[in-house]
Amino acid sequence: MREVPVGQITPELPPYLNFPFHYASLQCQWVFWEVPLDAAQAALGRAAAFDTGLEVVPFTTAGGGRTAGAVINFQRYTAHLPNALATTNEIEFNLLCRPRSAPLTPSLSLADYMHGLDQTGTVGQLRLHVGADNAFAVEAGKVGFGENKFFAKFLYTAPTLNDPHGGGTWRTRLYDPALIVEKDGMDAAAPGADNDFVYALDADLAGLTTVPVATTPLTEFALGLGRTVVTRWTLLGAFQSVILGEGDAGRVRFTLGPDRAAAPEACKALRVDLAGLIAGRPAFGVQTFDPAPVCFEPPGYFLDAQGSSPRRGAVDEKGQFSAFLDTSARLTGYDHAALMATGCAQAHWTLLRAEAPSDQLAALLGGDDKGPLAKALIRLWYLGLWTGADRAERVASPRAYREALVWDAIGAHPMGAKQQGFGAWATQPPGACDA
Repeated sequence: MREVPVGQITPELPPYLNFPFHYASLQCQWVFWEVPLDAAQAALGRAAAFDTGLEVVPFTTAGGGRTAGAVINFQRYTAHLPNALATTNEIEFNLLCRPRSAPLTPSLSLADYMHGLDQTGTVGQLRLHVGADNAFAVEAGKVGFGENKFFAKFLYTAPTLNDPHGGGTWRTRLYDPALIVEKDGMDAAAPGADNDFVYALDADLAGLTTVPVATTPLTEFALGLGRTVVTRWTLLGAFQSVILGEGDAGRVRFTLGPDRAAAPEACKALRVDLAGLIAGRPAFGVQTFDPAPVCFEPPGYFLDAQGSSPRRGAVDEKGQFSAFLDTSARLTGYDHAALMATGCAQAHWTLLRAEAPSDQLAALLGGDDKGPLAKALIRLWYLGLWTGADRAERVASPRAYREALVWDAIGAHPMGAKQQGFGAWATQPPGACDA
């Protein structure tokens, strides 16, 4: 084996980058697809103008054939810096590849790979496209790892222990940054741009039986420095894996956004590979990584002097809003994460407190699902309509109309908003069947 100086086989790093990079926290989701070998090989050929030394992994199938594997990895992480806490949301769209020169590599199915059976570490994820919402992370990924990385924006919800009612639902949308605005201190799609994402990926993992697996360190490849860069990503903990069966077809929904002429070139290139590799194909399986928190803090309690009266206003308010979310989830059939994702939960709660009779509100929060206020709340969530004390029905707000649950329930969009792109009228709504 030939030895060379370390500097000849590692990228030259600027002085402001220190490696290894240490993550203070990390949560990930990988969604896997089986894709045709020829399409994957074509994507690998487009990825670089030089000989990468890589080949697409030909995974075995139950029918005796061969297939390639593609992955979307959504990750959110933090880093402790000397004078700041950095946060990043990021996606990688990857192809499963291996070095052609590997002396020995196992014959695997895609399920084998997901279950950690490649102990050689030769099978890795080639980062075709990487988007992140932190400019420093974009620069570090380019110069430190050779990633094909670009600045992007995300709207998403992910499971968290801080929302125990959210279940196992992940919702991710990647946007051209020009289509994202700040609203109430948070990112939001610009008016009329809700459906102008590059892609949307929804995964409902609630109730699925996952298997803990050890697939770390992950081998990853990148091509952005004119040579193939190999990195090892070591995640300190077990992954949870699940292979999706025929009955799980509706668990993962991938939607390709419109082909926008004004989109950045990086978004257009990502869309081309998404369309050619995974659009219209069922997801094969899902992995998640969600390590235990480093600490937790339970609620406090009152330590009252004898004869004093406890002050409960703030506690009651928080508890009532939680009860309102519980009630709304029970009446609508949508979980907390979905209701909060509409951006209407706080406004709906404020409206109820301001206009609903106090006795009816107390009964509703106490479990009265059949009273008049329960029916009014269902109409508010599903239609965005509210009937005031004058018995005049009105639209609660423009957002309440746009985010009304009825549109998601019927697979449609609100008239005059959330346009679905040219020709969308010809597409059968999700879950629809022929009469």
